[in-house]
Amino acid sequence: MTRTRLFSVLALCLLGLLAVACGSDGDEAAAVAGEFVGTASAQDAYVAISATEPTADGAFEVVAYVCNRQVPRAGSLELAEWFTGAGTGASVDLRSESTTSRLRATFGSGRVTGTVDLPDGSSMTFEAARSGDGPAGLFVLGLDDDGNLVGTSRGGKTLKVAPFEREGEPGYTGTITSPGGATVPYELFVRGGVVTKEEIAGMGTARTIILADGTSRGILDPIALRRGRQTTS
Repeated sequence: MTRTRLFSVLALCLLGLLAVACGSDGDEAAAVAGEFVGTASAQDAYVAISATEPTADGAFEVVAYVCNRQVPRAGSLELAEWFTGAGTGASVDLRSESTTSRLRATFGSGRVTGTVDLPDGSSMTFEAARSGDGPAGLFVLGLDDDGNLVGTSRGGKTLKVAPFEREGEPGYTGTITSPGGATVPYELFVRGGVVTKEEIAGMGTARTIILADGTSRGILDPIALRRGRQTTS
């Protein structure tokens, strides 16, 4: 083999290795970054996780919420656990804000799987899928000056629902809009009918996890569907 040909082969191999490395980094970033929502194996809980794009060294910021607030259930543990922290590679290990729960998760293939150790000493597993167009997301909610319930998800979706009444039952109706402009109808029925700004302020941060099918768990104790309705017990 001539020296020129040898240099050419080595150059091609080097380019190939660089392409693989770059592709691997891109795949890892794509697997981690985004907003994911799903269900847990116990306590009728929902889980939401949102992660930033990893930096060059593979580190990323993450927030997570584990909640089962909907209606009282005999023997259930009321959960509203908030987690923040950093991960590396494709995994995270976080303590909740209350320090009573621990969440460990692994990102991959558009999903996040993991476990949550709960305040009562038990554990549960979970699986969360990347939120696409539709209602799915982790929302922070508030009231505007007109009494509409409004919110924004970690993934940039916007919720706006106005007070209404159906068959004597008050609730909220409106839409959830994705960053790309896709809009879906949404109805939210809150225990107690409607909320006031004072009640919202007393909640600290009014967070709600909404799944792709429109059902939700959150600090507002909502029973929610995109279409139709569901009643509390």
